[in-house]
Amino acid sequence: MDHLRGVLLRVQCNSLGFPFTAAETLGWSLQQTICMLNHSCAPNLAIFCADDATEREGVWQYLTGKEARAGANSPEEDRVEALLRGCMAVKALRDIAQYEELTLSYVDLEQLGDFVEERSLKLEERYRFTCACSLCREQRRYSWKRRQ
Repeated sequence: MDHLRGVLLRVQCNSLGFPFTAAETLGWSLQQTICMLNHSCAPNLAIFCADDATEREGVWQYLTGKEARAGANSPEEDRVEALLRGCMAVKALRDIAQYEELTLSYVDLEQLGDFVEERSLKLEERYRFTCACSLCREQRRYSWKRRQ
């Protein structure tokens, strides 16, 4: 039973809810590559689900180099479009320097963005670690100086 509990905790810790930022999560996904990305409260990537036509067209164009054609797809293009429905991917939030670590936020920054204490609490509760990204270090240093 302890082994099963350990496996379930690892899966929970490494799973992504989708849609990622919705108040109600529809399901969970274990994405082999995305789950390898580390957390930062100042991330350079964001996760998105290709759950609407515009996002699917963008993914289709990226993967094929072709512009999507509404209503004029071949059977193969229709199959690919159907596969992309609900697909999770990452997109760059800003220019990323060569050799810069790719990171994403494990918490909803729109909800917790300005508050290092709230972000830290959420990360500790869900993922069992204390964030040491540059933003958190700077905010903790500022908070510590203000208390003195």
